[in-house]
Amino acid sequence: MVIRWLASLFGEQVRVLPWLCALRVLQAILAGQLAEVERWLDAADAALASGSAAGTAGERATGWEAGWLPADLRGTLMWRRADLARLRGDADATIRLVRQLLARLPAGESVLRFNAEWNLARASWLNGELGEAEHALSGLAAARPPGEALGLGVCWERGQVLRAQGRLGAAVFGLARRLGLPNHLV
Repeated sequence: MVIRWLASLFGEQVRVLPWLCALRVLQAILAGQLAEVERWLDAADAALASGSAAGTAGERATGWEAGWLPADLRGTLMWRRADLARLRGDADATIRLVRQLLARLPAGESVLRFNAEWNLARASWLNGELGEAEHALSGLAAARPPGEALGLGVCWERGQVLRAQGRLGAAVFGLARRLGLPNHLV
């Protein structure tokens, strides 16, 4: 529904509103269109720079499910730039961008902090630091992330790291526990 609505808008209508650009970034990430991710990130940055719409820390997009869209638009765009670097396989850029984001986040911004730390864990994985990645993903899973999908995503990625370490039993057990399956079924 949102995708059809966004598609019905002219590009210029979207480009001047940074929150709509951020939605197009998410849409492009989900579609695996990395060039589009970069294009919409640049458009959002340009809209913020022009002052055409607000996007400072503490402002909320109204009408969205709590936790689905972080309150801090600039932080959201930084997180998505780190995501883009990760998706391109650039662990060093991912780490640099995530550290910049974490340095500017207020203590109460749990959604962006969670996603930034998730990207750090993924960057460790990209660098082949499986022990560090598994430790970070375990901590994130224990923190009970906002939203069931995020929790399952973290546990799935932890399972992939455990599998890469040759720890298949631990991977299966961890996923089964997250899904709430009884121990005797595992």
